[in-house]
Amino acid sequence: MPSSEVKQRLAEDVAIWQADGIIDAATRAALRARYDTPGFELVTAVKYLGIAGGALAGLGLLGLVAAVSESEALASVMLAAVGALLAWAGLRLGRDPLARYVHTSKVVVALGVVGWASGLGLGANALPLDDFQVSFAVGLGVVPLAIAVAYREKNWFLLLLATLALFHWVGSWSGMLGSSTYSFEIQDPRVMAVIALGVHGFGVWHERRLELPGFHLVYQVTALVYLDLSLLILSILPTSTAGIYVAVLTIAALGQIVAGARLKSRLIMGFGVATFGVDLFTRYFEHMWNVVSLGLLLVLGGAMIMAFGVLVERSCRAWAER
Repeated sequence: MPSSEVKQRLAEDVAIWQADGIIDAATRAALRARYDTPGFELVTAVKYLGIAGGALAGLGLLGLVAAVSESEALASVMLAAVGALLAWAGLRLGRDPLARYVHTSKVVVALGVVGWASGLGLGANALPLDDFQVSFAVGLGVVPLAIAVAYREKNWFLLLLATLALFHWVGSWSGMLGSSTYSFEIQDPRVMAVIALGVHGFGVWHERRLELPGFHLVYQVTALVYLDLSLLILSILPTSTAGIYVAVLTIAALGQIVAGARLKSRLIMGFGVATFGVDLFTRYFEHMWNVVSLGLLLVLGGAMIMAFGVLVERSCRAWAER
């Protein structure tokens, strides 16, 4: 029996064969019926919710045992052990030759990583350490191991979890409040922006040098999210350098648009367009909130959004034609 990836590829090829006139519609329908792959339907979602619920219930029972024993060290050992067991089971499911557990394995791996990290955090918290030392110890025990396992197993989903944990590890020790109602868990956005830029460069190198499907996208997407978010935070903080960072954010957004066009990367261009739009609308609301009434503010804002969308659509069409 072919795996789900092979079925998906066959379904795509069958559509191309019909478009090229190699097969007719009846033949395509017969082939699709044979090689169809089930989508992520309600039954599938309920199944994964059941898996997650069962795992969480098991962790809850462990917590009950630990509470009865009144031993934080025992609870940390049990959580770490169960997390490691779940991660191992998820990786085993991901190796199924028929690819019958593509989504299930990812859910189990995610639960395993969370359980392992929780166990380490609980164990570190039992020691005479402050919050910074606990966060550092947990990150040191989770991030490198998760990245190594992701490369060994070629599991891009685990790499995504590890990359998100890496960004949180290196720059999200405490909360930071912006000049309005913005609230982000980034301690030093300057450091985060530099790290994100380096991670994105590594992702570009990864795409050109290493043939691991999806891995370069993990680095590029997460890096652009944290880079643009960090620059946005710097532009809204009530400091004397906020104006400089507004210019930096605008230049970065336009630079991503230009780089996306030069590299023919819809990903980079999409982030650039989105960041430029958020930049414009943030400046608009911050400067006009106390100037005009709420109704006029929303009307003008809606008109700006429509105009921006039309401009982006026409620009993308012209870029695609060239």
